[in-house]
Parts: sequence; structure tokens; C-alpha cells
Amino acid sequence: MRAVKPVRESTLAWREGPLAGGGGWLEVDKRTLQHRRYPNVFGVGDINGTPAGKTAATMKKSAPIAMQNLVSVIEGKRRASSSTATRPARSSPTSATRH
Repeated sequence: MRAVKPVRESTLAWREGPLAGGGGWLEVDKRTLQHRRYPNVFGVGDINGTPAGKTAATMKKSAPIAMQNLVSVIEGKRRASSSTATRPARSSPTSATRH
């Protein structure tokens, strides 16, 4: 039995668009899925220019990450960061002063 893997290539219209980065894929941070030049754009799916595979499993894993970071931006919190994509935000330690 022989397995054939189709060539993955973005469409010409997409490759020449303003959101595309190197290779013609959506130019997103691989940890936050936030666009590198347009902070209000997030990518999910096989259009992302990330090293992850272009499969349904990747989509399933990346959708909650993009959603969490998108909501953070909408709520006016800081620009999405890598730490918010991979684990819940940690509360900062209190700065107690000892006397």
C-alpha cells in the first residue's frame, strides 16, 4: 500500500494578500495564533503559517488557544502573549514588605 500526501499550498489570492507572510500562509505567532503585524487578527486552521500539521487535530487544538487570546484582546487586556496560549495566566505574587 502506498500513501500519498497532497501538496499543501495556499491559493494565489491569499499568497498575494496583505495578511500573508513567508510561503504565502497567514503570518501568526505559533504560540498565540495572533497575526504578527495585525494584532486584531487571529488564525485557526490550515491557512496558518505554523510548523503544526494542517489537519483537523491541529484545528481542534488551536481553536481554544486563538479564542482565549482573541477574547483577551477584545476585553482590552494586553496583547496576547505566548504564556496565555499554553497555560492559564498566573497571578502575580504580592509584594509584602517585611519590617
